[in-house]
This record gives sequence, C-alpha cells and structure tokens, in this order.
Amino acid sequence: MAEPSPPRHAEFEAKVVADFDDLESWRKWASWLRERGEAMGERLPLAIDRATFGHGADDKLATFADDHRQRWVGRELGALLDHPAFASVAMLDWRYGFIVGVYFDQLSFDLELDAHAPGPDRLLRELVTAPVSRLLRRLRLDVVDFEGLVDEDYAPFFASPIEVFAGIGPCPSVRELTVGAPAEVDRMPVGEVPAILRFFPELESLEVYDEVLELGGCYQHPQLRSLLVIAETIAGPLSLRRLAESRLPALERLEIDLATPSLWRPLSPRLDELEALWTGEGLGQLRHLGIRLSNLGNSLAAGLVESALLPRLRVVELCSTGLGLGGARLLLRHADRLAHLERLDLRGERLPAELADELKGAIPGVLL
Repeated sequence: MAEPSPPRHAEFEAKVVADFDDLESWRKWASWLRERGEAMGERLPLAIDRATFGHGADDKLATFADDHRQRWVGRELGALLDHPAFASVAMLDWRYGFIVGVYFDQLSFDLELDAHAPGPDRLLRELVTAPVSRLLRRLRLDVVDFEGLVDEDYAPFFASPIEVFAGIGPCPSVRELTVGAPAEVDRMPVGEVPAILRFFPELESLEVYDEVLELGGCYQHPQLRSLLVIAETIAGPLSLRRLAESRLPALERLEIDLATPSLWRPLSPRLDELEALWTGEGLGQLRHLGIRLSNLGNSLAAGLVESALLPRLRVVELCSTGLGLGGARLLLRHADRLAHLERLDLRGERLPAELADELKGAIPGVLL
C-alpha cells in the first residue's frame, strides 16, 4: 500500500506562492507541518536560515535528505531527476527544497546524445503532481516538435497539451505560464493555449510566443491579469478577431506584438478585426495596452481615439506601427481624449521633428 502524501494546508501554501520572499508565511507553514509530525517542518527553517543568513546548516539538513527524497520528491520523479539527460529536457527553480519553477526548453536538443532523455509529457506529469511541486508558480512550455524524426516509441514533445493537462488535472499553484519562444522550429500547437487555461484556475500572467499565431478559440479566464502575445504573423483574420474577443475580466495589461512579419508570410490584418478590442467589453480592468502591428499605425490611432476603452487606459504603447502623418495629426486633434494617459509611447515611429514636438506639447505623456 502506497504511503499517503504529506498533509496539505491550502491557505498556507497559497500565501507562500503569493510571495516567496515572505519568510513569515514559510515559517507558519513549517510550524503547521511540524505539529503534524512532518520532518519537513523541521527542515524548512534550516533551509531558510541557510539561504538567508548563510550560516552552515548542511549537517542538520543532511539528516532530512532521505525524508525529502522519499516523502516529497518521490521515487518516480527522483528517478527522472537523476537521469543524465534531464538537463536536455527541463530546468528547475528551487526554493528551500521546493520546485517553484519548471522550464521545458529543448532548443539544444541533440538527437544522438539525448534520444533516451525522459519525455517531457511524462516528466511534466510527475513534476506537477509531486508533493515537492506544491509551490510551483512558474511554468514554461517551450518544446520542439521533431515531427516524427525520432522513433515513434519515444516522443520528446507534447503531442497535445490538452491531453497532458487533462490527465494531470488542475494546477492551482501556477501563477505564471509561458508557452513557446521565438525560434525557427515547429513547436507544440500554441493555438491550443486558450483551451488549457481552465487547468490553471489562479493564473495571473500568460505569455505566448509563436511563429504563426493561430488561435483555436478566444482567451477566457476570470483571474488573468497580464497577457503578452508575440508572433511573426497570424494565420488569418479569425485568429486576430478571436484574440480581440477575449473574455478576461481581471486583465490589467495586454500586449500584442505582430510587428515583425516574415517575408514569406505577409501580415495584413484589418482594423475591423480589432473591433471587439476597442469596445473593451471583455477587458473590464484593462489599464495598459500595447499594440505593435506592422503598417497599421494610422488605423490603430483611429481606433484608439474613438474607442470606449480609452477612458480607462493609463498606458498605451503604439510602437513601430508605421504611424504616418495622418495618424499623428489625428492624435493631435483628439489630444483632449489622450490627456489623461500617463504614457503614450510612440517610439519607433518616423515622424517629422516639428510634428513630433507638437505631439509632445499637446499630449503630456507622449514618448517619441
């Protein structure tokens, strides 16, 4: 019969995840564990003191090594962590003996050397479900899809993130999720990201990087506060429309960067594809809006000054969008609507010096 997992206290764990530098929360949790006979309750204060004050507690910490390995890491995850090719698949952030960050990054994956590395699907399941990962706050999924270049019995990529997380269940400790990264390789389908958000009920920050943005649905999440989307181009108008129609009532910061289209994939979104964004209906708390869309500067300026969203914004970034004379003069004519902004960032726009000076004089927060 399997040994029961260490006891949980959702409130204490949530307070620690909210601020890893709050040592008082760590110590209260440790005290609670100690009262229940958990050796981790004795180990945690030693680990905190060693990291904080630097005085040696190695000998005492060593006495808890077996308990930490068996009770918190577990046999399955321990075997994966010991695998010689582990570093080829993932990097971990540790805090006082707990995994607080997991970064899957196979940019340097070598098929000859690492063909038997632990597959990230299996590793992700073990990492997220192990007691040692109860404080997992940051998760980055940046995994190469080799499209069948390796033996089909060994899949070093996420075949479907939906399948993976459906098998894992909710990950309530994760607050920061990053999917993908800029690179000239095919990766896990980031279009599935909207569908996996339900597995991260307390998520606060989401970053999505892709070569071609292709969304299978709108982003919907009640807690998300920050969303960054960076891609070279979009698969079609539907993806941009779905992005604009996101339902994120707690969102405070939104950044959309599609300013570097590939030469072989020209970017040509239309202003009406952002219509839902300008209404602000699904973005009740938005205060910071950053948009970089190549050659759409004039259209973006027109949408901004007439938008229902503008009055509640405090920071607007329209950088390197190809803003022309017409768009700049439009901003001047509506300077009163923009006067409340703490910052209107237009850096990277090529405007005549005289017109740039007019903008700076008329709108206090302009940066050029």
